[in-house]
Amino acid sequence: MAGAIFLMLDGIKGEATDEAHKEEINVLSYSWGMNNPTAVHSGAGTAAGKVSVQDLVIVKNMDKASPTLTEHCCLGKVVPAGTLTVQRAGEDKVQALVLELTHVFVTAIDSNDSADSGQLPSETIVLSFKEFKFKYTPQDKKGKGEAEIEVGFNIAENIKV
Repeated sequence: MAGAIFLMLDGIKGEATDEAHKEEINVLSYSWGMNNPTAVHSGAGTAAGKVSVQDLVIVKNMDKASPTLTEHCCLGKVVPAGTLTVQRAGEDKVQALVLELTHVFVTAIDSNDSADSGQLPSETIVLSFKEFKFKYTPQDKKGKGEAEIEVGFNIAENIKV
């Protein structure tokens, strides 16, 4: 589905050259999820528990953002806002997924390389955040974006925003 994936973090410049995402971080892949345990199996009813939102994990190649991300991780610096964008391939470059984050921390960095790869080392970056807005834009049969669908959640307060 993705034509390209970008990560924008306030104050941290990457090497993306896409016109709409200049100096953002080029992302190779990402992983994110959540779970909400219920009490169905214990016979205590069907009420849901408190959602557990996982950290956003991205994989990227080492770039000019790497030293600043390292600094943020070492010093526990907060990034006020960030946005992960999944852009569909094609002429219109529909922004299929936009994940807006607030109060973001770089909680882990893992670098990986091999001598014969011929590539820059890859990095796995883990981001923790206080609040998110998840926006999805469906695409019609002609490749045009349709109306955006959005949900937001404040993890710290366990409330929809």
